[in-house]
Amino acid sequence: MSGDELLACSLDAHGSLERWQQLEKIGVDLVTGGLALAAHGQREIRTHAVVSTREPRVALSPYRQWPRAVFERDRVFIEDVRGSVLAERMHARAHMGRGRRALWWDCLDALYFVGYALSTYLRAPFLFAQEGFLVETAGTITLNGDRWQRLRVTFPPDEPTHCRTQLYYLDSRALIRRLDYVAEPIGRWAHAAHFCADYREFLGLRMATRRWVLPRGPGGTVWPWPRLVSIRIDSAELVHRRGSASC
Repeated sequence: MSGDELLACSLDAHGSLERWQQLEKIGVDLVTGGLALAAHGQREIRTHAVVSTREPRVALSPYRQWPRAVFERDRVFIEDVRGSVLAERMHARAHMGRGRRALWWDCLDALYFVGYALSTYLRAPFLFAQEGFLVETAGTITLNGDRWQRLRVTFPPDEPTHCRTQLYYLDSRALIRRLDYVAEPIGRWAHAAHFCADYREFLGLRMATRRWVLPRGPGGTVWPWPRLVSIRIDSAELVHRRGSASC
């Protein structure tokens, strides 16, 4: 099976590319936390996130003590209730992983990290069907008695994500159950294994509602602790080009 064929199977398993292309955005109520935030001086985030299906854009309402914050490709900003920009950072990625950010993030740093991560996670695997993505099979592996097909995905340079090449593990139904990457905005040493579970169906779209990230050590060994990131999705709303429906 070629990379394109395996991707096609995964697109169907997650709800079909045709159904995805009818969507404008996805809204989710979520809680995210973990050591990656805590180690940089940031606490757990509870919010409603609206993720664009068309471009790397995520709006969080609320965000900390502010009513709204937005991630847009390489820009982040925080707004008040009137929509006035209170704080903004252009070229946000260029600031990550250096200087004081190796130890401490401000709210704009955390917004960039959470924003691009959610944009990648909630748009996969449909994101990979866009122009500029390269998908290749990476063999089959058996872990803990489960057999996984693997898909190697190379992102285009202008797509904000953890790193350009990532490895996706698909189960027998072709659902994404794990992805391996290096979280480069934290550091080139930040090798991680990201797990996906508790898939639910929202109007035909299948979405993992529980995610957690563990460190990968030498040789790709996954360490059982600490939990670097955790994400729990409690509800989702799919917004179509003409109206919306929730579940």
